[in-house]
Amino acid sequence: MNRNFRIPEPFFILSQAMRSAGFRLPVLVEGTSEWCFRWVADCLEQLQTDCIDHQVLWFSHRAPDSAWRLAENRVHHELGREADYLVFDGFSGVNVDALAAMSGALKQGGSMFILLPPLSELPEFEDPFYESLAVVPCTANQVTHNYLTRLAGILSSSRQVVRVRQDERYIFPTHLPEPAKATYWICNNERIQPEPLSESGFAITPDQQEAVQAVLGVLSGHRRRPLVLLADRGRGKSAAIGLALKALRGKEKTIAVTAPRRESVETLMRFADPDQSAYVTFYAPDYLLDTLPEADLLVVDEAAAIAPDLLVRMLKHYSRVVMATTVRGYEGTGRGFEIRFQKLLDREYPGWKRLNLIEPIRWQPGDWLEDLINSALMPSGNAVSATCDPGSVEFSELEYESLSEAELGDVFELLTNAHYKTRPADLRTLMDGSNVRTFILKAGAQLVAVAMVAEEGKLPTDLSHRILQGQRRPKGHILPQTLAVHLGQEDALQMRHWRIIRIAVQPFWHSQGFGSQLLAHLRVKAEKERVDTLGSVFSANCQLLSFWRRNNFHLLRMGYTRESTTGGYSALVVQALSEYSAPIHACAMTRFSEDLPRNLTDVHRALPVDLVLQVVFMAAQQSAVNVSLLSRDQRFLSDYLAGYKTYENGSASLFRWVWYWLWNRLPHWKTVAEVPWQTFEVVILKVIQNRSWSEIVEMMELTGNKQARKQLKEALSQLTTIDIESEYK
Repeated sequence: MNRNFRIPEPFFILSQAMRSAGFRLPVLVEGTSEWCFRWVADCLEQLQTDCIDHQVLWFSHRAPDSAWRLAENRVHHELGREADYLVFDGFSGVNVDALAAMSGALKQGGSMFILLPPLSELPEFEDPFYESLAVVPCTANQVTHNYLTRLAGILSSSRQVVRVRQDERYIFPTHLPEPAKATYWICNNERIQPEPLSESGFAITPDQQEAVQAVLGVLSGHRRRPLVLLADRGRGKSAAIGLALKALRGKEKTIAVTAPRRESVETLMRFADPDQSAYVTFYAPDYLLDTLPEADLLVVDEAAAIAPDLLVRMLKHYSRVVMATTVRGYEGTGRGFEIRFQKLLDREYPGWKRLNLIEPIRWQPGDWLEDLINSALMPSGNAVSATCDPGSVEFSELEYESLSEAELGDVFELLTNAHYKTRPADLRTLMDGSNVRTFILKAGAQLVAVAMVAEEGKLPTDLSHRILQGQRRPKGHILPQTLAVHLGQEDALQMRHWRIIRIAVQPFWHSQGFGSQLLAHLRVKAEKERVDTLGSVFSANCQLLSFWRRNNFHLLRMGYTRESTTGGYSALVVQALSEYSAPIHACAMTRFSEDLPRNLTDVHRALPVDLVLQVVFMAAQQSAVNVSLLSRDQRFLSDYLAGYKTYENGSASLFRWVWYWLWNRLPHWKTVAEVPWQTFEVVILKVIQNRSWSEIVEMMELTGNKQARKQLKEALSQLTTIDIESEYK
């Protein structure tokens, strides 16, 4: 320790005022890397004399060996724990995901030390995080500095940040926060003085008490009336749910809890089941839907970070559901969740209830650190108008150097609300990604639609060889690598591709053609820049696949593994823009179509029936592959329907007959939405996907194998009577 080091007296005065107000203090330490680290280390050592048991959470490559660290690859794994002090070392990389995650761990009255170069030098800082933004052939020193320029402006203009500078100048806020007003919290119908929320649950805010009663009401009230809890971080949402579940202990209730990751529910589980008596069980989202365990109540925490398709399936299976999410979260956004889900809930579950938790529990309203983090990581946009003149819409590319804060907020909010999983790091990618460009549609000053596009391809020859040999998988370049490695189109590595990372339209203007209009503009722009392929990779569902098909994109691949949070399979769609890419796409389409029937019996056995039909519909329409029958296949079908043969005697013949029928007749429907997929369900499950009879009984909720076999025969008989070609052609 530097024995000459002394913390300035105004810092102690301000710290005491922050504790009295229930606020948290951001402290910006500016200087060289070595000086900043030494100052913070000396400061913490001196502070330790006043608070021997203080907890310090570090994000730094230079943290002491015995320190509590937030690892760069585990930034969400310390959620639920609390710290007295935080150290965010920007010289280890301005990782905004880590900045956001650790800020929620700071107790009221605590301080967060942020180590950075002098703000005047920050825009030109060689940020180690640039390595993650650089995509070949770009290097880290070629990445733009738009985000750090913006951050420097926010920090320098803030009046709620202590600035500690290497020239020994301290800049303190010109005002002190007011002491927290004495309020009363309610517990067991009695008024009590406010105190930190204890794990025993003796003191809870009025918001939390209402949330506890609402959760219990889901279990005691009418079925099919889900509860949606929305809150910013620090509002005690997880604790309130946990306290409600704890009240059910010993009442012979089975409770299932799911979330994007187990760490997300550590606080909830600690309050609900401190003794780990196992009446509350955690399931990963994909495992929950695979096994469908019995539960009197299902709790879905951080629901905004789970794909909407999975949430819909949970709501359909479980009759009593509580969904909770963080409004401004770091793996998803509650605002987008509410926008996407409100129509569904209003239509399918008219008795659903929404509850917002407003009052912070771990710090006071107006907290300085919360305000700073929200400003730095979640720019706010303008209010969205419900009216728009389609004829006035203009297409343009964003230039972040000239973008106002409100305009940036418009873009980021729209992308965030339209996507189930958005992180603060996405803002840095949006502003500084070396291969990322952003295009928009605007009607006057109103943002209508936005698309993030990644430029890919044109890879060096030596790197291409190593990719094909399985020795390298450079980040980015998803389209060319997928075409080359998975679809055998090696020349794709040398071509230019634009991959649409995200595309979003304002919710007020969905289904009015603005998304298609934006794609049309992108195609024209890409063609002018001599791009070979326009494409996208996304978690597939029927609605999305249908959108891309309507815009003349071809389906070239379905992923083989499910993503644990989405529960879905990725899809690759492309559109050829040059004479060089067209034959490559044709070859890839042929390969995909030829492999599809085999894949549906193996790696794609778990695809939902409606998605199978959509995939076959698209593949058959876009491919020149011919599917034929053997002469004995029709004879076996006739014998099977007449009861002369069993399914097992000729399952191969039935497979060929059904595949022939699907391939040659399904494309004559105008859209898959017109297909009576219930008729096909048992046929797809058994004949195409080779599901066992017991699986089919469980999935279709049948009485047993006998009923399953009967329904299969009836469905096949019905298929023989449907003459789609003459009706729809």
